[in-house]
Amino acid sequence: MPVPTTNTPLRNHRPLSPQYSAATPIRTISSSTSNYSAYTPTVTHIGGVQKLNVVTRVALEGGAKHGDDGASIKMFLKLSIPLDSAMPGTTIPLFPEENVKILSSQLHPLDNNSAPYNFSSTVSPLLHRAAKALNLPARSAETFQSVFGISHANGSTPSSSRMSKSESNSEMIPPVDEHYTGQILVSGYNVSYILPKSFPSQSRSFEDESYSRPTRSRRPSISERQAVQFMAAIDLWVPYVSRPPRSPYLLSIPTPRCLHNHIKLRIFPPNQTSGSAASLSSLEDEGGTWDLAADPHVTRGTSKRLARSRSFNSFADDESSDSSTAGFADGCGLQGTFPSAERIRIRWAAPSKSVHIHGINGRDGRRRVGAKQVKGEMTCVIRGRGLSVDSTHPKGILMDVHYTATCSGVWFPGVATLLGMDVGLEGKGSDISWAADSPAQWSVKGGVGFTGYDVGPSSTIPTNPNSRASSFESNSSNGQVPEGLAPSNHNRLNVPNPESRSSSTSSTSSLLRAPLPNANVMEYSFEGSGSSIGSNASYSSPPGTMSSIPSLPASTPSMGRGTTTSPSIPITIHLNMNDLVHPAKNVFTFTISGTIVVAPKSPLSRLNNDKEFKALDPTMLPKFSVLAADSESTSTLVRHEVDALNCVIEVYNPTGDIYRDAQAKKTVLRQGGFTKCGEDGGRIVLKYRDEFSSAASTSSSVANRTHNSVRAPSTASSRGLRETSAIPRVDVTVCPFTETGGWTRQQCYGVALKFPVPVSKDLSCLEFGFASNSTSKVKIISATVDGVLVDVSSEEVKKVEAQGNVTDFDSMNGREWANWVKLDVASLQGGDLVFEYVVKATSDKGKGKALGEFLDVLLPTFPLSINKLDVKIEVGSDTIVSVLETNLEHKVLGLRGNRLVHYSLTEFFSPRLVLSAKRQPEQRSPRIRYFVLSWILIILAAVWNTRSTRLGSINSHALPSLANYSDSVFTAEETVTTVVSTTTVTATTTMTATTQAPATYCRKTEDSQTQISPSYFPAPSSEPASEEHRTLSAPTQAKADTHPHSEDPQPSTTLSVTPMSSLSHAWHTIYSGFEIPWINRDFAESIDVKTKYEAVKQGVAVLWRYMRTIYHYPLEAP
Repeated sequence: MPVPTTNTPLRNHRPLSPQYSAATPIRTISSSTSNYSAYTPTVTHIGGVQKLNVVTRVALEGGAKHGDDGASIKMFLKLSIPLDSAMPGTTIPLFPEENVKILSSQLHPLDNNSAPYNFSSTVSPLLHRAAKALNLPARSAETFQSVFGISHANGSTPSSSRMSKSESNSEMIPPVDEHYTGQILVSGYNVSYILPKSFPSQSRSFEDESYSRPTRSRRPSISERQAVQFMAAIDLWVPYVSRPPRSPYLLSIPTPRCLHNHIKLRIFPPNQTSGSAASLSSLEDEGGTWDLAADPHVTRGTSKRLARSRSFNSFADDESSDSSTAGFADGCGLQGTFPSAERIRIRWAAPSKSVHIHGINGRDGRRRVGAKQVKGEMTCVIRGRGLSVDSTHPKGILMDVHYTATCSGVWFPGVATLLGMDVGLEGKGSDISWAADSPAQWSVKGGVGFTGYDVGPSSTIPTNPNSRASSFESNSSNGQVPEGLAPSNHNRLNVPNPESRSSSTSSTSSLLRAPLPNANVMEYSFEGSGSSIGSNASYSSPPGTMSSIPSLPASTPSMGRGTTTSPSIPITIHLNMNDLVHPAKNVFTFTISGTIVVAPKSPLSRLNNDKEFKALDPTMLPKFSVLAADSESTSTLVRHEVDALNCVIEVYNPTGDIYRDAQAKKTVLRQGGFTKCGEDGGRIVLKYRDEFSSAASTSSSVANRTHNSVRAPSTASSRGLRETSAIPRVDVTVCPFTETGGWTRQQCYGVALKFPVPVSKDLSCLEFGFASNSTSKVKIISATVDGVLVDVSSEEVKKVEAQGNVTDFDSMNGREWANWVKLDVASLQGGDLVFEYVVKATSDKGKGKALGEFLDVLLPTFPLSINKLDVKIEVGSDTIVSVLETNLEHKVLGLRGNRLVHYSLTEFFSPRLVLSAKRQPEQRSPRIRYFVLSWILIILAAVWNTRSTRLGSINSHALPSLANYSDSVFTAEETVTTVVSTTTVTATTTMTATTQAPATYCRKTEDSQTQISPSYFPAPSSEPASEEHRTLSAPTQAKADTHPHSEDPQPSTTLSVTPMSSLSHAWHTIYSGFEIPWINRDFAESIDVKTKYEAVKQGVAVLWRYMRTIYHYPLEAP
């Protein structure tokens, strides 16, 4: 065939054929129009593509070889194109592409008698097979080119005379150009036929003859319509959709819609055994056969050859009568006709063992499928307590169950397609029965592949077990349950059901395929040893095949047809594997719903024949489970839908003692609540409490804020409250909040209440309120009892104006109710209740500072008496809290925390507490203070030591000079000049004297350099001071010389002389202050100033070293 010239590419290229350049051929004469095809195509137009049913016959031939991933299929088509409906070059879809691959294709025209024009079998062997498979007449002696005058590739034109027979039988006849035959290609996910670009027409004489006939206004009859015919041969490669071990070999071959379809498929044989081994093998072990099935059903033609060794054994209905060995040299195959379909599916697999179980009446005979993964969602809606339809069952919990399952990877290794999936209801430690006032049946729905369901013994077994409408096994009535095996013991056990063995080599007639005389006859069989063999085979089969054979039946032999089955009996979901083609990707969903009664199994109650429901016994939640699932996960949802306000449901974990293990309790459900359990399910306890008593209604009436109900703490209803158990202790913890970076400007604080729940049968709910004289907003955080959340209802109270002189309870003590809280404690058997809330009150504009300093704490007011109220105030280290106002009796005050205690609180006692919270000013660290103080002391000690040393040195040198020369100093008027041998005088003392003459006195020291300043310490005198003043100057520097000089030294300092009495008194005071009695004056005079300075310096250094060591302790000083 030539390569197509259209834009749509072919999947495989073939060698080019010769091109023809001749013009429109000369039309030949046709004898009559009665030879036209009688086929009338149906014409439709879909999306611009012309849809014509042009295929009049289909033939499929091929074979599957061992080890390949698919099969080679040859598809032969006979096409009839109506000339009045088809346009040249039109694309006509034939069949869906799916997963097939086109290797090559050829087309050849047919004449009016459906006979192919002459062609070369050597050049086109595929056309030769197509003519034979389509059962066409013998090929014509003339070629298409010679009939229509089409030139050959070399351009020569044949003569008008017919070609000789020898020339027509030549082996070198070229194929017809695709210009006149069209082509096969893939277009729009369909294998399509592209019509020829030119249709060869009849001769001119025929046209003249047709024109000479009278004009007809009627439509031409079927036999008069013009059509051209072609035969097409397509070589396909069809891969397997599925393969063993978990699936059979499956081929899905798409086909055009046609009424005449034929198939011949050869299948590779199974592993053959030697003749000696075969002779020694069991009769039931047929290793050389296949179970084969086709959809749609293939009807085999009668064969004249039948082999004894290829005869059929018994079958399941939907896997029989499709295989044959007639016409196959080796192995087996499928040959016959099939009805019109979009595709044909062929399955083959190794035959499965025949299993017979005694004691079963009327099982459905369906083989069971498996699933790789199952995800289920179980919903249990609790309706309350209910009675069972069976009087022998105790009273239990009435619930609606709804189960949704999604099964991924549904598989079955056999060839049967109408299969079953077993789903069982598990209730560990519980009795499950139907509800008395509800339908005693399940409601089952499914998705793609779902065909129905069955529970227990089948009551709809057809009279003909070989009917194609079902997959019942021919000997399904022979199965029995082994003695001692009850249906209640097989929740996870898949005991094989009677399974028929099939062979790919059987005849069309067999006594085993005839209907049995009675479907209910026990152990009826033509072969006495058949059931025993099958029974033994069932127990010797490997565990991996258990999911592919029927599960345990859902009835007992003693159960009649009219008896209602138990809800715990497995449900068989019917499904069609043809709708779930690919095992690795298929998904099957279904839902099961119904109403049941579940009661816990109690051995003691069973021994005493007690049918009453024990409220405190936990009931295990039921759960559906797919019995043949590789992996399964199911989540359970419990919903409280009991139509009673006084009913609660306690949900527990599946394990643990509910009376001793605190972790066993999960949650408590009120009406309308729900919770989700894990994959292991859970346990529930249904509890009812009595209707609200008058004692309980009194507390609720306080929340209603009506005048007559709130002002009666001393009424009869209040007396009923006193009869109930009082609250022994209430612990209150108040924690004022601070903002980040400073104290809050708002009243915002948290409060935690902790008190034991009072136990009383008359107390259905515990209530308390919050009274405040300011606008406050209460936000409830949580309420728990032993770590389990408790339902809380809170409502804001609206003030109702009191009438007349009646005192409204809302305005007691000048306070109003902010909130009223209700806690349902009827189902609680004691325990410590922890109630936490946050109070926040926003201030008006301009009052933020006042609110930041004062906290009006909202404490609860209980309608019950309280033995002890303990209030603890927790503050930070930077906060100082003081109690400004309170009505609590005892106060235990502290700097960091305060406690207030009140004993014997009466009903409706409203605690009052106003706090003042201030932030404490920041203080420096004590370590820094100690460090600074230490340095101050060190500096003072060093200064004191230095001053004392220097003063002692000055006194020891100056005082003797002043004592010896005091008289002359103050009486002489002339200037006395003295040469000093010291090199430097650095100190100068200014004093006030009564004389006018200056005087300078220095002490001479040899062989040393000292810095001396003259000091004057005149003795006190009683003489009055003169008005005259003299100036005394002391030289600061002088050169050492042993000879006296007459030059006067230059004075460097001028001293003013004060009166002697005041001067002496001042120096005496200073000397007395710095005088150290323990210093020896003679020893001090013998030590110079520099030596003393070095000694002081060393002492300070030692002291500094010690201080550094102390400061860095325990680390070493750097």
